[in-house]
Amino acid sequence: MAGAGAVVAVWIVLRLVVGKPAGPARRTGLLVLRAATLLVLLAILAGPVRVDSSAGAVRRPDVFVLLDGSQSMTIGSPASRWDEAVAALSTAASTLEPTVVDNSLHVFRFGHRLSAVDDAGNAIARSASKGLPPGDTRQLADRLRQGGPTDSDTRLAEALRQLSGRFGQRPPGAVVLVSDGRARDAAAVEEMAVHYGERGIPLSVYPVGSLARGGDVALVAVVAPQRVRKFSDVEVQVFLRSFGYSGRRTEVQVVGLDDESRPQDVLASLPVTLRGGAQSVTLSYRSDTRGRTIAVHVPAQDDELSPRNNQLTAHVDIDRTKIRVLYIEGGEGPLRVVTRGGRRELDGPFGELREMLTEDEDIECVVLSELPGAGELYRVSSYGQATGRQGFPETQAELSAFDCVILSDVAATSFTEEQLDWLARWVENRGGGLVMTGGAESFLDGGWGGTPLAELLPVSFADSQWLPSGEGEIAPTDEAAGHSIWQIVSDREQNRAILDAVPPVEGLHQGLEPKPLTEVLAVAGADASEPAPVLVAGRYGRGRTMSLAVPLTAPAAEKFLHEWGPSGNRHAGKFWRNVVYWLTEGSSIGRRRLIAAADKRFYRPGETIALSAVAYDETATRTTSYSVWAMIEPKSLDFDDDSLTAPVRWPNALPRESGEDGPRIVWGEEFPLPRTADGRYELPLELAERLSGGAGDEGLRIELTAYEGGGDGTGFSRGTQVDSTSLDIQILSDPFEQQNPFPNHDLLRRVAGVSGGRVLQSPDELAAVIADLPVAVGPPVISTVPVWNRWWLWGVLIGLLTIEWVWRRGVGLA
Repeated sequence: MAGAGAVVAVWIVLRLVVGKPAGPARRTGLLVLRAATLLVLLAILAGPVRVDSSAGAVRRPDVFVLLDGSQSMTIGSPASRWDEAVAALSTAASTLEPTVVDNSLHVFRFGHRLSAVDDAGNAIARSASKGLPPGDTRQLADRLRQGGPTDSDTRLAEALRQLSGRFGQRPPGAVVLVSDGRARDAAAVEEMAVHYGERGIPLSVYPVGSLARGGDVALVAVVAPQRVRKFSDVEVQVFLRSFGYSGRRTEVQVVGLDDESRPQDVLASLPVTLRGGAQSVTLSYRSDTRGRTIAVHVPAQDDELSPRNNQLTAHVDIDRTKIRVLYIEGGEGPLRVVTRGGRRELDGPFGELREMLTEDEDIECVVLSELPGAGELYRVSSYGQATGRQGFPETQAELSAFDCVILSDVAATSFTEEQLDWLARWVENRGGGLVMTGGAESFLDGGWGGTPLAELLPVSFADSQWLPSGEGEIAPTDEAAGHSIWQIVSDREQNRAILDAVPPVEGLHQGLEPKPLTEVLAVAGADASEPAPVLVAGRYGRGRTMSLAVPLTAPAAEKFLHEWGPSGNRHAGKFWRNVVYWLTEGSSIGRRRLIAAADKRFYRPGETIALSAVAYDETATRTTSYSVWAMIEPKSLDFDDDSLTAPVRWPNALPRESGEDGPRIVWGEEFPLPRTADGRYELPLELAERLSGGAGDEGLRIELTAYEGGGDGTGFSRGTQVDSTSLDIQILSDPFEQQNPFPNHDLLRRVAGVSGGRVLQSPDELAAVIADLPVAVGPPVISTVPVWNRWWLWGVLIGLLTIEWVWRRGVGLA
């Protein structure tokens, strides 16, 4: 108003000094325009304002939810403790306003570490806003399943310490603990609860898990080979843990699964007595022609806490490496030229057995035959033609390329002393399989007494005698009916009928005596008081050996080869392939130049792995002329990403060339194995006291590589790679939390009591903790807005001035 008065005063003074305006300037229209312009200016100069007042800001207290993410939360039936916890959170949130949940609720999971569940509050809010029924956990569960209850330890006290650093500028109104109460550090948890109470932060608890159960049996780990040979024994190591059932009998089963992971057949089973705590059992089954997924299963007890942890799976592939058989036939059967597949081939007593073996695409058969009048062994090519060269391997290295040798009616004089020594070392060191069948040139009649092979064969034959006209009965013993060589068909009853119908063979070696620790698989004269052994199997060094007292080639075995089984189903072929697979089970390892071993199958944290390796040269002779290096890798990609080191300490006695200086071996870090005086490579590896991330079990793979070199004085130099191998190590811990699977609700009640919190029994009570917290309302917010500061008012003023100027110019005043 003072400004307006000043304007009027200035106008009066100017009017007195200048005088009256000219006549045209006193027109009524111009005066109206000027009056309107003056009014607008006066309104602007007056500076009116509008005062707005709004309610103060509503400050809802934060609520922090700690969700137990340890493995014990997987227990429960039919719903797990984890499902129970997630359902409670979702149901409680569905009764609250979405904005309350979205802005005030902060969800963290804890186990061996504390971590935020990203956007969990928004996930719950979306569940409620979409009108999902109470208890629907889809939105929250989708977020939580990214981790799931996988931690094998519960460091609740540490989680409470770390949570206090997440509060921000003001403490929360409440902290809600959703857990089964099974924690390692119970005393420390109560101390932290007292500390929270002193700060005025109540710890409310939502206990999950039922106490009305008897105990629990859980499979912890399964160790099975990744690749095995066909028709070989597959050993499966099973680690299980039990609580509450000490002394109770149960059964561990290995079940084959089909392509859709459905149970197909029981491959092996073993009754066990539960001892309480951790224990291990070993089962074995016979592999077939294809790889398959297996499930190790323990039937659930009637009152068991949860059947969810009663099964684990593993996949076992088939090693398709060809088995090389050296078949040496000394029989004098007639030779003839036959036509097969449009080719003319040389056929003889070796033809049928070779054809039976090579029906299996994974068996390769090389035949050596004594040609009539030649007096020497010659190699018969794959096309059935004599090669014209003496066929026995010319070096020990060449012999090492074979997995199995069949000696059929061949005399010892067909070999040199050196070749016989090679054969003996090939079985003992290389792990080859050797079988000698009956005939006029076998055992004592063939001059094999006193040779190196006499020691390794599973029978003594000093008093044996060949009876060419005797009938050689082949009767599998009852004890041996389950042996792998007698598994002709998969059906047990049908297989037993097939074994009862094995045809006799002409000719028999009498007087063969089984050596100690051998196995008699078939006898002649089964009804006699002292049946004669016909088929005996044994082991020698790293290899396997077998002796047959009867010939198994034509013409002596004509019925065995052609009349065992219905037309078109020659069981003799399956029998011989079984023999080859059994004999060569150790050869897949024996053909390797580097073999590694550990002193145990599984270890506890803090124990020491006694790692050892043996290297062989091209003649299958043990050597230390190579340098052997190793590195450790995780057995699977599902391991603790935050840990760059293996749970193995660096050996103090070894130099470290990688530049690392931590106490543990880094994943993939190489280290050498020192030599020993007895021709081995050995190194003790000390395991850490605790596994990565507090895991309950962990699998390691130790990769070892042999290199030429090592002659630089250190023994660790590396040249050309000779061979490599790997060794699986299973580390099995026994975390405190898993020793007792029952929930510890008493601990949760004590936590609530000392901190001033509540024990929540339902989702409604959980929702009330959030909804009933006092809400702080701030002072009202007052804002002033100038009324004159409007664009349209300035537009009117400019418009009036413009009209006046144009008018005045039109009448000559401007």
